[in-house]
Amino acid sequence: MKSFKLLLTLLAMIILGSVVFAQASTEKSTKKTQLQIVHWNNLGDDVIAKFEQENPDIEVLFEKFTVDQFMQVMKTRVASGEIPDIIGAQENDFPVFLKNGIYKDITDYDFVKRLTLNAQKELLAFGDGRIYAIPSNAWAMGIFINVDMFKQHGIKIPENYQDLHTAAQAFRQKGIAPFVQGIKDSWTVNQMFIPQFRLQVDTPQYYDNVKTGTAKWTDPKMVKAYQEWYDLFAAKGMMFEGSLGITYEQAYQLFAQGRVPMWPMGTWAAELFKDDAGKPVKLSFEMDFIPQFGNDTGEEVINAATNIGAMYSISSSTKKLDAAIRFLDWLTMRENAEFFAQKTGLLFPIQGVDFSEVVPYGNKLIPATFEVKVLNPFDVFVDPAVKQQLTVMNQNLLAGIGTVKSELEKVQKAQEIANLERK
Repeated sequence: MKSFKLLLTLLAMIILGSVVFAQASTEKSTKKTQLQIVHWNNLGDDVIAKFEQENPDIEVLFEKFTVDQFMQVMKTRVASGEIPDIIGAQENDFPVFLKNGIYKDITDYDFVKRLTLNAQKELLAFGDGRIYAIPSNAWAMGIFINVDMFKQHGIKIPENYQDLHTAAQAFRQKGIAPFVQGIKDSWTVNQMFIPQFRLQVDTPQYYDNVKTGTAKWTDPKMVKAYQEWYDLFAAKGMMFEGSLGITYEQAYQLFAQGRVPMWPMGTWAAELFKDDAGKPVKLSFEMDFIPQFGNDTGEEVINAATNIGAMYSISSSTKKLDAAIRFLDWLTMRENAEFFAQKTGLLFPIQGVDFSEVVPYGNKLIPATFEVKVLNPFDVFVDPAVKQQLTVMNQNLLAGIGTVKSELEKVQKAQEIANLERK
């Protein structure tokens, strides 16, 4: 009898143990991998939802910071060893992070081949022959223009640098501020480097030379370029009154309301030209997007642009490599790339994507991005501390503080410090 009771007890324990084990196994199998992604651009709730629906074992934890906040956040997390699984990568800091081994080499993954050939070429050049990121935004600098205002006032739409100056002065003489900018968001002031870009076109090695000390920010040719910048954007009557106190989004609103003829900004601003359904907003006027001309009258049009903006890199220290690879693989599939472009307004450089169909006013953005001669703008290669000082300089000049010469002296000091640190 005792043996029978002992047998029953053992059987009960075995059955209970099996149930507990099965329950634990089920919980383990249904537990999701949490994939951390940090960027300054929107990934989009709809994009995340679609990915999670098709990859139910992965949960995306997305954090978005402003451009101004992003790099400080990343530096803090790198220092603490708390690096997200996928991180935003931008041109200015890319070489530093690459040197420190932050990014994983993804050259040999098949999804890289889905990028446009130009994007692959730029990435290889940027990574010393290897690829460490997926760019989500082929972008061009340019100027959104209100075509109706130009026609109404009999002003020629610019086709080169001289035309732009002439048009701006013509509007000012009529009592109309030609430009608007959301200067409260400091990064926007660096979207108007037109004379400085022309210096890059004329002297391609100039901005490399300031890093070696063979050229300076205080050289006469730079002073001349920045004085032209001041005359174009910072002189009295050139910028919409109140621009110092408005944001990027508010500058868009003023332009969309038809209150200013020109808004200097990059193609990524297409994100603002869509409604909640992702369809282009209906403006009350004809809108176009022209290059920020680096060419003179009669010369081939050249614009500041790149195929590798707003990149996504996998952290070399991630413990969730499989999930990270699956995310980039999923994102670069044509159907998903089109969905991403539609939801974000970004020109995602994936082969076969028709931006004229999926990006608001994409047909307006394509010529300045893909159909003219382009050159990577100099400021993406400037030392981070120098870029920060240039931002301060631009803000000061737009606010009527300092002179071109005195502000460039501060930039040169920042460059000299950066050059010493590089050694």
